[in-house]
Amino acid sequence: VQDGEAVLYTLVVANAGPNSIGGVRLGTTHNDSLVNLRWLCDQAASSAACPGEDSGNGDLLTEIELPANTFLQFTLMAEANGAEGGFISLTASAEAPAVFAEIDSANNAATDQDAIVGIGVFSDSFENSGAQVPSLPAAVAAAARTW
Repeated sequence: VQDGEAVLYTLVVANAGPNSIGGVRLGTTHNDSLVNLRWLCDQAASSAACPGEDSGNGDLLTEIELPANTFLQFTLMAEANGAEGGFISLTASAEAPAVFAEIDSANNAATDQDAIVGIGVFSDSFENSGAQVPSLPAAVAAAARTW
């Protein structure tokens, strides 16, 4: 990503059953290189009902209910704000109530981390090195040859 670029995340939390579950705490945390974080529950893309608080600013923190074999989809929007060489990072986690027997707690959290790069195709300033780059017609002509 580039500094100032909009970033979009899709978060899906699902209950494969066989029982319904309520009181699941769903949340995100992000580093300082993500700013203006906003989120919303996408009811049209979900098979369970969105929580009462279905949108907000900053990190997502809400309690959800998931009947068996349903899911909720959340969309998170932010902007990258950092220097080249830095990273943006977002972690999402779902925590079931303590009284619930967890089948596989290893899949209750995920992190996405992306480098902040410079503007241009190459982040090492290759474009500005003075190297000759073939023109588009020559490149197209070379690709059109049959061997």
